[in-house]
This record gives sequence, structure tokens and C-alpha cells, in this order.
Amino acid sequence: MLLVGIYFTVPAVSREVNQVYGLLIAEDRNALERWVAGFGLWGPVLILALMIGQVLLSAVPMVWILLISVLAYGPLWGGLLGVFGAMLASWLGYFLARALGPVVVDRFVSAPLRRKVEAAVERYGAWAVLALRLSPLIPSDGVSFVAGLVKLSALKFSLATLGGIVPITLGVAWLGEDLGRL
Repeated sequence: MLLVGIYFTVPAVSREVNQVYGLLIAEDRNALERWVAGFGLWGPVLILALMIGQVLLSAVPMVWILLISVLAYGPLWGGLLGVFGAMLASWLGYFLARALGPVVVDRFVSAPLRRKVEAAVERYGAWAVLALRLSPLIPSDGVSFVAGLVKLSALKFSLATLGGIVPITLGVAWLGEDLGRL
């Protein structure tokens, strides 16, 4: 609600959001690349920061940020940047839950979702994380938080998360390579 309020009360924010939205729907890859290039070396840092911040704010779906990355930097570099950012964001949720326990998980994950993901991860381990990452119905941030809470090892979590992120990134990269296809 705070972000919506900011959008409607801060003209500079609404102008920027509208510009990005316009770039995404205009099917003008060059305009989007110029917009991101305007950030210089800070462009990739901005994308990583958006991905990490998305875990805590859940304001924008991560797949949109991944799409911007692919459109701005191309399928290969944008995809690699997206995978790296998604892994950083996933680790943030995982390690926050490991360090702070149920207090942080309850703040970011609803009780019914937490119970479902806990049951799946406790029963199937890393395979559940992989399957849940691929599901469009389960928020991936919730999976990260709950996996950290149930003490799935960091290595298994990382491999399962990577296994779920890569196919999604390949799909977004394939779609983003041709704006007409997208």
C-alpha cells in the first residue's frame, strides 16, 4: 500500500514507473537498452538491488525484473545477471530465516503457504524446492524463507534453487530475444 501511495503522490516516481512500463510495452528494444545504458555501470547493480529488494518488499514480481535484465542486456548477459540476482535474492530469504527463525518467516509468508511448503520440503527435501520454484502458483520468496526455516542444507537449497531458476530464465530469455514473440 505504501508503494502505491508513493506512486500516486510523488510525481517523479510515477513518471519513472510510467516510463519503464511504456518502454516494456512499446516493443522498442533500443529505447529500453538506452534507458538502462543511462545508468552506466550502475545498471546491473540496480537490477541486482531490485531483485534483492523484491524479496523484502514483494512490490514487483521477480520475473519482470528478469525480463528487464534480458531486454536490456540481451539473452546471454541479461539471463546470467538474472540468474545471479535471483540466487542472491533466494539466499537472502533462506539465510534470514536460518538466522532469525519463525519471526521473519511469519512476516513474509502466510501461515497456510508456510504449512504447505514446510510439509513438502520436510517430505521431499530439495526436490520440493525445485518443483516449487517451477510452479507459477507458489511465490518463490516463500520457498526460500521456509527452506531456511526447516533447515534444508544450504548446498541442497542452492542446487535446487538454481535448477528451478535456470529453466525460467531460459524461457524469459527466449521470449525476450524477440519482442514480437514476447
